[in-house]
Amino acid sequence: MDPEDPNCPIRRQVLPSDQEGINLTADMADSLAEDAHSPVPGLVHRYPDRVLMLVTTQCASYCRYCTRSRIVGDPSAQFSRKDYDAQINYIASPTNPRRLISGGDPLTLPVRILEDVLRRLRAIPHVEVIRLGSRVPIFLPQRITPELVTCCANFIRCG
Repeated sequence: MDPEDPNCPIRRQVLPSDQEGINLTADMADSLAEDAHSPVPGLVHRYPDRVLMLVTTQCASYCRYCTRSRIVGDPSAQFSRKDYDAQINYIASPTNPRRLISGGDPLTLPVRILEDVLRRLRAIPHVEVIRLGSRVPIFLPQRITPELVTCCANFIRCG
């Protein structure tokens, strides 16, 4: 990132302009109405065959275009084992979502927690796809350790 160039494309991804700090009356905190489609805390079920499982509110960066900026980095919006249990129980229920997209940035979780969540999801027969949405490889590459790679490789199917 070029700290001297306000138009640097990388800088513009993470540093808002002064104009973006101005709240307009039409601004919505939950612009995608995810809260209205959340049957349990941290789970968004808007489409019949897929859910978005928010496993953390922590990210390696604060992207200015984030649709969940209302909760990113908010210490009062953390998810616990109790939340994971409710999310996984919902996913395992007869609603049968086949695709699971993991939000927040799951690669910021401690490996033991990520491994536990992935193991439990992979044990649900009707879950066909687990997608880990992450910016960690770009913004925090040192986080990609052999332990993390092994954890993900054990539970994520490619191809």
